[in-house]
Amino acid sequence: MIAISYKIEKGIPFEDAQPHRKIYKRKSRFDVLNQMEPNDSIVVSSKREAGLARAFATRNGFKVKTKRIDTRKYRVWRNAD
Repeated sequence: MIAISYKIEKGIPFEDAQPHRKIYKRKSRFDVLNQMEPNDSIVVSSKREAGLARAFATRNGFKVKTKRIDTRKYRVWRNAD
């Protein structure tokens, strides 16, 4: 068996490390939810989109309420956390 030895380096801050790849922020159709203030709302065209808006909000750390307003339209409100 071959013994591998590593040199321990101390005092190197993490921020100075070079990233191995560039990180891109993914665009979403629901980025508008980040711009909304509490109790603002949008209308989406399906139950599926309302669910996607809720999932987006959960991933970004806030909550939304949804309500069907027509046969195929839903209103999505940003909660006042």
